[in-house]
Amino acid sequence: MPVQPGDVIGGKYEVEQVIGAGGVGVVVSARHTGLGERVAIKLLQRSACTSDENLSRFDREGRALAKIKSAHVARVMDVGSLPTGEPFMVMELLEGRDLGVVLREDKRVPVEKAVDWIVQALEAVIEAHALGIVHRDLKPANLFLCRGTDGEDVLKVLDFGISKLLRDATARDQAVTQTLSVVGSPLYMSPEQMESPKDADERTDIWSLGTILYELVAGAPPFEAGTMPLLCARICTAEPTPLGSRAPEAPAGFEAIVLRCLAKKREDRFASVADLAFALAPFGPPSASYAAERIARVARQAQLPVSDPQATGGASGVRARSELVAAPGEATIVDEESSDVPKSSRRRWSWSSAPPPPLGVPTPAGVVAVPSVPPESLGTSLRGLAGPAALASVLALAALGA
Repeated sequence: MPVQPGDVIGGKYEVEQVIGAGGVGVVVSARHTGLGERVAIKLLQRSACTSDENLSRFDREGRALAKIKSAHVARVMDVGSLPTGEPFMVMELLEGRDLGVVLREDKRVPVEKAVDWIVQALEAVIEAHALGIVHRDLKPANLFLCRGTDGEDVLKVLDFGISKLLRDATARDQAVTQTLSVVGSPLYMSPEQMESPKDADERTDIWSLGTILYELVAGAPPFEAGTMPLLCARICTAEPTPLGSRAPEAPAGFEAIVLRCLAKKREDRFASVADLAFALAPFGPPSASYAAERIARVARQAQLPVSDPQATGGASGVRARSELVAAPGEATIVDEESSDVPKSSRRRWSWSSAPPPPLGVPTPAGVVAVPSVPPESLGTSLRGLAGPAALASVLALAALGA
């Protein structure tokens, strides 16, 4: 172990205890001696520092995490080296459990919850893809659940140590990923990543996330075997166990999305995680629709492929706000009771969030354009717009509704 409880790292982080360790790295909790804030510190074990590959991966993870600003990635606050040479990385301390623990304890989770978690992961993954970074080791143990300030689940994507840089890669980065290197967790690896890790692109992350989604809902992975060679062979050649046989309660259309993630040929999968987010949104909570729009905006800015939601199987109610023509002084009301859009994907616009088209421009069904005015001037505005007789009718209807 490179450090022990009581040691002070970087002159300001006092080590409390070891909270995780593997064959290469160790994670300890520590407290900032000046601020009193608790942090997590990731270090390489001394024996691992003799490998250039381990050093490069550790360095690459730090650089990747520093670039990704998503709230769904653990924040990096400091980096450095011990006097004995081992590098370290100071990160936010997360409290909760990873999805690997969830699967061991809960076995299965409802579709809506599983979609919520995966879409949150997509928010982190799209930022990585926009920067030319492919994770390549997405698995339940690297998806960590913690509680947000509002008490809701917040999922964080961990461990970018074997991520691949699609552009601006250094010679050292390129040397780490050789054709014959085995990187990733075989149970969640795409066929192309097994065959040639250096050729894996963003769609290998889509395969991994589809595998995780399947396992969360079904309680077992889509491909199983008694030996590693047989598992790899099944992933590359066999069809997954039908989801319906393990989770018959899964809604219609959901299995098709998962199967598209698990297409053997990557060109048959979703073209981007933005398309996957749009397809999943109708099966998740309302927040999934908002997240899908954010993911699509990041993808478009990075010039990554984004299809129309209808083309990916997404609900018609999932629309980017940019599709609405802004009109000063107007707001949007959505008729939630009569809408035939699934509740999970309906838009819940605030009075000021997404104005409808100007008066005279046709509006989508269920969307009504109304004047947006301060409450104190409502009477004056109604008089100016509709006259005394209409004003009396509106006030009478309002009284009946009250």
